[in-house]
Amino acid sequence: MTAPVTDAELLRCLSLIVAAAAAGRPISGTALGKLIGVARSTAFQRRDLLVERGWITVTRETFGALRLHPTPAALVLELPPAPALPPPQPRGTRRPCMRCGMPILSEGAHHRHCNPCRRSLSEADGAARYAP
Repeated sequence: MTAPVTDAELLRCLSLIVAAAAAGRPISGTALGKLIGVARSTAFQRRDLLVERGWITVTRETFGALRLHPTPAALVLELPPAPALPPPQPRGTRRPCMRCGMPILSEGAHHRHCNPCRRSLSEADGAARYAP
């Protein structure tokens, strides 16, 4: 059995969600749990309570991640100040371009050329003639 959640705890969660959305980086339920220091299941319970109260909506991104967004009703509430959010982590690994060796931020096996080399390769393939 889970312990009851207080209004203060819900408002703290909501203030983090509002701060993340204002920074242009809506967070997931899992990330919310990490920020407030609770287990994933507890974070999901709080997420569901916030949805029931009409303070947040949950949207699914292209690759299945669920993001939490505050509703207009949440933006008029007196919220406690949110702690500073951690800086966003860069997506990818620093690797050399396979053609010129310039360091690039690679997202995976599909991304191994820098933009100038990629453009040059596409022109050599004739792909540039068909691009709008």
